[in-house]
Amino acid sequence: AGAGAGAGAGAGAGRAWMHRICYMRRWSGACSSSEVLRRGRGMSTGSLPSGAQQHLYVHESSRVSDSARIGSFCSILENVIIEDGVVIGSSSVIGPHVVIKKNSTVHSNVNISNCTLGEEVVIWPGVCIGQDGFGFNISQSGDPTKKPQTLRVEVHDHVEIGANCTIDRGSWRQTVIGSNTKLDNMVHIAHNVQIGKGVMIAAQTGIAGSCDIGDYVLIGGQVGIAQHLKVGSKAKIAARSAVMGNVGDGETVGGSPAVPIRQWHKQTIFLARATARQPMDSKTD
Repeated sequence: AGAGAGAGAGAGAGRAWMHRICYMRRWSGACSSSEVLRRGRGMSTGSLPSGAQQHLYVHESSRVSDSARIGSFCSILENVIIEDGVVIGSSSVIGPHVVIKKNSTVHSNVNISNCTLGEEVVIWPGVCIGQDGFGFNISQSGDPTKKPQTLRVEVHDHVEIGANCTIDRGSWRQTVIGSNTKLDNMVHIAHNVQIGKGVMIAAQTGIAGSCDIGDYVLIGGQVGIAQHLKVGSKAKIAARSAVMGNVGDGETVGGSPAVPIRQWHKQTIFLARATARQPMDSKTD
């Protein structure tokens, strides 16, 4: 009776908040918070429904909208806020200090901490967001010592982050992914990187720490961008380029190291012609 009353009250509230331990039916892949039992303030700790088991954990300091849907074996850690219409896939870990705004989707096996996700964000499986960046000081003896990584990641509205991407939290400023930016699979964004809006980054690209990427930039696959660089708005970077210097607004670059695209094409043609003129070695083993 207590369970039925609790479920009815949650459904009637429209935007209720769920606390502490959550239980989900054995056969369900996902459920809304009105479909689970809770143990906490004013609730009975007994009377689980037939066939129920502990599939979900929600820390008592966290708030989950009644309309959110959480998959099995998820953990919602300390001080998390999950807003209306959010969907979280199975076996994901959310928190601590994460905010997921309305109608965002987090697929399975995702780990997010120290992050704010905007509205209608899509996170594909295997993504890790908010972990420490690669920051160390080298002592006089040559030993590396950890630099503090204490800031956050901001993912703005309508961003899509492909499978197995990694985005590090900031150390001296927030790491930012601008609105409507799209990341392909296996992209790495290091600490303190700030990316503008409408940027598209193809797979296996890595952006080193503290870079600034402008709006509407297009970056091909397997690109490497060195630390503390600026890439201007509407720039284009060809696949497999190694960017070692700043790229201006609207500029198109390619090569390793990256140069203006026409210069890269001339270099490629020259090398092809030069090697074609070399005599073939007639010796055999």
